[in-house]
Amino acid sequence: MWNEYLVTATNVVPLQYNPFANFRDYIVATNALVFWLDPLVEQEAALFTEILQKVAPDTPYLGWFVGGHESTGVTLCAQHGVPVGAADFFNNGTVWGGVRAPVRAWQPLPPRTSLQNKVYVTLTMSEGDNLQYDEHRMRSLWDDPNRGKTPLNWSISPLLLDAAPAMLSYFQTTQTRNDFLVAGPSGAGYTYPGQWPAAALPSFTRRTGEYMRRTGMDVLYALNRLNDTNIPLADAVARQYERDVFLLGILYNWISQSQVSTPAGLPVITQVGISSVAQGQSALADATQNWSGDSPLFVALGVLAWNMTPTDVNTLVSSLESQYELVRADVFFALMRKSLRMP
Repeated sequence: MWNEYLVTATNVVPLQYNPFANFRDYIVATNALVFWLDPLVEQEAALFTEILQKVAPDTPYLGWFVGGHESTGVTLCAQHGVPVGAADFFNNGTVWGGVRAPVRAWQPLPPRTSLQNKVYVTLTMSEGDNLQYDEHRMRSLWDDPNRGKTPLNWSISPLLLDAAPAMLSYFQTTQTRNDFLVAGPSGAGYTYPGQWPAAALPSFTRRTGEYMRRTGMDVLYALNRLNDTNIPLADAVARQYERDVFLLGILYNWISQSQVSTPAGLPVITQVGISSVAQGQSALADATQNWSGDSPLFVALGVLAWNMTPTDVNTLVSSLESQYELVRADVFFALMRKSLRMP
């Protein structure tokens, strides 16, 4: 379906100019509209907006943004119902998209655990929405010999189902019971769902639901900002995800505290971003300083994939005391639902 969006004649597909030419083959193959505009420059932003206004809702924007202005660019696209496919260093896209491979709609079952008065921690590698990250850095991290020794969530793009099924198939067939794949921000494409026009959002959430079901993912890692400011997940947006995507829960944003909320009855927990073992230890100490031990506590950490490896995660986990239990995100949300008496 992703490739169908690219080649449908009635859709104009905005795709930025890549000065490094990594993505040129895909641009030529899809006869895509190419532009290279800075969302922080007034005149260029105006032209960017004009292009976005002319495309159908849920038309993907592939590439990246001049100056690396991520939050501003993603916000602008989201406000016009356009998801982003980070692909500036995605090599051999036509080959990856053309090679078929089996993709399964399930993941290995996790080790069994029961709800106790512990601190349940789930760790999620960042960047998975980024197709070039999935191709390059994630594969390098995946080859770490210490992968699989500790429960770890790996954000990954469900769009690989079409963009690179052989790549997704490799990650699926080599994952251990401790490796859990979650959909990268914020579903079938990188976007801030709270910025979408209400009438356009269902097309994105429906497509996200289809891709996640077909790739065996039932946990979403979502970012939701207005430019550089994190914002809460509105009930209306949570309800749309709940309606169209079978979700156990959402790992949400990167802020200074890990907090649980249930907008529209959907479990959502904010993540504390960490980029070192010491930061992880400090974040967990802060999260538990007022914990009495009389009830379960749930803490989510986002692991910066450019800085940390599975070996670093194992070092962090081995330094923790017995009140902490590391679990995959599906187990994490199942225990959270039980603690909150939710179905």
